[in-house]
Amino acid sequence: MKIGLTLGGGAARGSAHIGVLMELEALGIRPNLITGTSIGGMMGALLAMGLTVTEITTFFANLSVSSMFQLTKRTTPAVTGTQKIEKLLVETLNGRPTFADLQTPLAVVTTDLVTRQAVILDEGDLISAVLATIAIPLVFPPVERNGH
Repeated sequence: MKIGLTLGGGAARGSAHIGVLMELEALGIRPNLITGTSIGGMMGALLAMGLTVTEITTFFANLSVSSMFQLTKRTTPAVTGTQKIEKLLVETLNGRPTFADLQTPLAVVTTDLVTRQAVILDEGDLISAVLATIAIPLVFPPVERNGH
């Protein structure tokens, strides 16, 4: 039997996905396909790379709010918001993997800000796809990929 796993968005509520992943891991169930958006896309990318639930939990423990933002009078989260996330992703994933490097097929969903249409990302650079799916206007800057 093939199993697909879809992980939704919701910022901090996305931490509930950890419980689902823990139960799947305890049952020895590994999805054959993963999809996700926003925090679910980030979590899905880590799982698709082959990280364990413990490693994913450690990754998110290292993503404290203060480590993501440098709020000063001269900067905004939209300017600095993804730099530390990107650095942590590169460190955790040992470089800049592509979708072709994944152990499990993955697709992440984001939105084109101009057309307001959903965009499915399932090839190319994994980290830029994750940054695109977690982008929130005025919080995290948009990411341009493939003309979107």
